[in-house]
Amino acid sequence: MSGYELEESNHIGVAGKVASGEADVGVGIEKAAVIVGNVDFIPLIQEQYDLVLLNKPENSAWISAVMNILNSTSFHKELRSISGYDLSLTGQILYET
Repeated sequence: MSGYELEESNHIGVAGKVASGEADVGVGIEKAAVIVGNVDFIPLIQEQYDLVLLNKPENSAWISAVMNILNSTSFHKELRSISGYDLSLTGQILYET
């Protein structure tokens, strides 16, 4: 099959090939399509990213600092500038043992 010998190693490269007409379609993130421009984006799936922290007394100050950042207005504002992400659970503890 034609084209399999021409793989891109990053999302910007994929979007660039589609934008230039060298490829008809490619799998990548929305941010790459926005950066490159002139590329339509159709979401295929919604992914969830979790941060796992070891809850031990000696980590409490570090965990508190991380949670403060995750829940800060400035952090949420920064994440909102990257389109395509659902931030509704950002900073929430989903599971704790």
